[in-house]
Amino acid sequence: MKRLERYILTEFAKLLAMAMAAFVVLFLMIDVFENMGGLMKHNAPRNAPYARQPVEARRNHGP
Repeated sequence: MKRLERYILTEFAKLLAMAMAAFVVLFLMIDVFENMGGLMKHNAPRNAPYARQPVEARRNHGP
């Protein structure tokens, strides 16, 4: 592989990686803001999108 081809390939890979990262961040932001209304309507705690399972639910629904 020639030096110029390797340079073009690495620059393209960098640009592709940045574009994919930007798409993922944009997708996550849109998803959080779309679900924020439902969370606020049901009086969910502020950390609800990030919590796996509330402590109270584990206590009440445990064996």
